[in-house]
Amino acid sequence: MNLPFVSKDALLEELSKFPKEAYIATDADGTLWSGDVGEDFYRAMVEQGDFREEALNELRGLNRELGLSTEGTGASLSRALFSAYEAGKFAESRCCAMIAALSAGWTTKELDAFCVALVEKENVRERLHDELVHVLTELARRGVKMVVVSASPVGIVRAGVAALNLPLDHVIAVTPELVGDRLGTRIVDPMPYGEGKAQALQKEIEGRTCMAAFGDNAFDVPMLLHSKIPVAVRPKPRLLARAGEVPNLRTLTR
Repeated sequence: MNLPFVSKDALLEELSKFPKEAYIATDADGTLWSGDVGEDFYRAMVEQGDFREEALNELRGLNRELGLSTEGTGASLSRALFSAYEAGKFAESRCCAMIAALSAGWTTKELDAFCVALVEKENVRERLHDELVHVLTELARRGVKMVVVSASPVGIVRAGVAALNLPLDHVIAVTPELVGDRLGTRIVDPMPYGEGKAQALQKEIEGRTCMAAFGDNAFDVPMLLHSKIPVAVRPKPRLLARAGEVPNLRTLTR
């Protein structure tokens, strides 16, 4: 399905009619920047190999559930699960949760340091989508509140937003619960994937209006539907296939 385009200036003019108490929501991977920082995080964790016992137990359990080998290192166990995801045998939402749980047993301080270094290594600054950054920067100048809603691990999304000096007030991402001072394997509900994106956003903005939402893929549809002005940014085929479900969906011009 071909979508109509909306220019940055026309969109900003339309958004100026909403009260400042309203919110803007945006996806991160593929929308705010190119690529997937969740997959960047997964590959980096496999490469460095620091899997604590909590993560290993989770990985063994998931592999057992799928009928895969429970022997091997954290790297080999997580690779088996990611391969199962790529083969369509492990749900995308569960793969997102698995990737976030790779840091189980780490402290938040350890995770944050790892993610800050990874954002630099992966050149996330060079991957920004300028057309959306232009809109968000102007809205921030006007005092509009904004929130990122991502299915990538919270540490890497938070590090990306912070390092890029983006005008975003809150980050909602896949967040492991704390067990004492260590990260656990259980993911905080609602997990921001698919319908969970809209639920997590609702919880964050506490009934206030979401004036616009930006996304690029099919699992952004519930969040886009939750907004007054849904906008696609460099939409993937999976979003275009479902575009008819989202009234007034438009594509932001570059």
